[in-house]
Amino acid sequence: MTGGHKSVRENDDKLASARRIYLQSSSYLPPSVRSSHLRQVTMVLLVMIIGDASYGQQVGTFQMFAGGCHKKGGRAHQKAANQTLRRPSALLVDEGGVLVADRIKHSLIYFPVNKHTGAAEAPRTIASDVGEHITGAAALPDGSYVIADAKVQEIKWVQTSGKVMTLAGHRMPRHMQTQEGAGVQATMRAPHGVASDEERNLFVSDALDHRIRRFDRRTGVLSFFAGSGTAGMANGRGAHAAFDSPQGITLWDGTLYVCDSNNHLLRAVDTHTGGVVSLAGQAGVAGMRDGV
Repeated sequence: MTGGHKSVRENDDKLASARRIYLQSSSYLPPSVRSSHLRQVTMVLLVMIIGDASYGQQVGTFQMFAGGCHKKGGRAHQKAANQTLRRPSALLVDEGGVLVADRIKHSLIYFPVNKHTGAAEAPRTIASDVGEHITGAAALPDGSYVIADAKVQEIKWVQTSGKVMTLAGHRMPRHMQTQEGAGVQATMRAPHGVASDEERNLFVSDALDHRIRRFDRRTGVLSFFAGSGTAGMANGRGAHAAFDSPQGITLWDGTLYVCDSNNHLLRAVDTHTGGVVSLAGQAGVAGMRDGV
């Protein structure tokens, strides 16, 4: 078998895997994702996660999302295809499209999605000079965004005007003890993921402090919410739980889902009680195997 045929076969396997995962997990997705054009976005992201992001260029089924989900498109589609990204480091999908954080350009770029074709339309820059290493983003009801900047150790609010404001944290030596506090008095080691609840309170995963933090929008206080601050693995409530490099997070229906990276686990945190349980994976065991 030639190298080219092997590549196509491997990528066909990736697409089949993406379809299987999507079908198996779609019942857990919000209705807006299951029944809208965002299904195509979900499929593209799954392909990119499973394997080579250049899959579309090799096989012709998908392109990079900045180029849309189809080979054909109009002028707006071409503008999206011509948009260059330098080390995109975080993304966020909403009803209208996809927000991408560009690590090198220090900017947030929004790609609207055509509801009829699923293709990306002409992108627009939401804000520039937003941070040095954006690792997570969350949308707020008013159309603004909150981002996590791991390098400067801050949580920032990107307003609809494009103005950027620090909500919590400040740069500090990473070996120092982290602190709770109001606004910039609080400290983090490496904020990674960020999520917002219905009341606009924020949850932040600190990958190097092995904690989940909570930002109260009314008081402006960033507090310890779950995790002991020491790498480990333990279910429990609040500081009795332990994580090892929590990174990506998302919040749905009162539960914060956490990628506990070095523990190779998917964890769930009750946003009311701070209780932590393990949902999937085997603690400390890296691998790839389906199961219940």
